[in-house]
Amino acid sequence: MDMDEFLFWFNETVEFEEAKAAAIRKAQEK
Repeated sequence: MDMDEFLFWFNETVEFEEAKAAAIRKAQEK
């Protein structure tokens, strides 16, 4: 895995984790 691949994977994963955290927060607000 080269650096470009790693950064792409890392960015995708971070966005997914942020979306998951946001969804959990929304669910807890109700």
